[in-house]
Amino acid sequence: MELVEYLNWDSQFFGVNIGRTRIDISHLQPKSLDKALNEARANNIKCLYVEIPFGIPEVLAYCAENGFFLVDLKTTLENKIDIKDTRASSINITYKLEDEYYPSLTEIVKQISIQSRFSYDLKFGREKSRLLYEEWLRVSFYEKYCDYFIVYVEDEKPAGFITVKIKNGYPFIDLLGVLDEKRGKSIGKCLINEAERKLSEVQYNTMNVVTQGHNIGALRTYQSMNFRIKSINIFYHKWID
Repeated sequence: MELVEYLNWDSQFFGVNIGRTRIDISHLQPKSLDKALNEARANNIKCLYVEIPFGIPEVLAYCAENGFFLVDLKTTLENKIDIKDTRASSINITYKLEDEYYPSLTEIVKQISIQSRFSYDLKFGREKSRLLYEEWLRVSFYEKYCDYFIVYVEDEKPAGFITVKIKNGYPFIDLLGVLDEKRGKSIGKCLINEAERKLSEVQYNTMNVVTQGHNIGALRTYQSMNFRIKSINIFYHKWID
């Protein structure tokens, strides 16, 4: 396929053929989206992920007129890391992934999955979103899907965790969650600080994160720690009959 990429993992997990557009921004226009939709139909794609930057009003109008479902404002932020960071780790921080931690970590991802774009699309819904996040946790915890898995332990149980993945040479926060009842205690900030400290040891000088534009709490936390917005893209799901 030329304009649509078939997503094998997503398709197998959700049990429906899923693809995403791969149209260069310089060629992004209603006609190219029309061609992508026709290509998706011809290849039995039932759900198409479409990511569009702001600033192309005719494309946004096309999406609104053709039943594209807005599921997310994909917000990418970046922070500079001091490679001479001398902060010490919190006594609550651990890198040991104990099996007894897993139930609490599962509860955390259940809570954060509610903010997922899949949760906002009723054809996927909260249950499938939860299952997706639980699988994301499983491969991170047991199969080293991420490069760093850091846990904040309080009263011998995880109160929060962060995972970091290196993508194309750049560190990204992959997952970050704090138990609902433990929020407001700066646990998320402590985990981010620890991730930055760890990355500084291996000479990374930036850290990135992608979060939902509607997740105001997360955006406030990141911006209070000097993360700055790099881009905001509109994310659609287009279901094809």
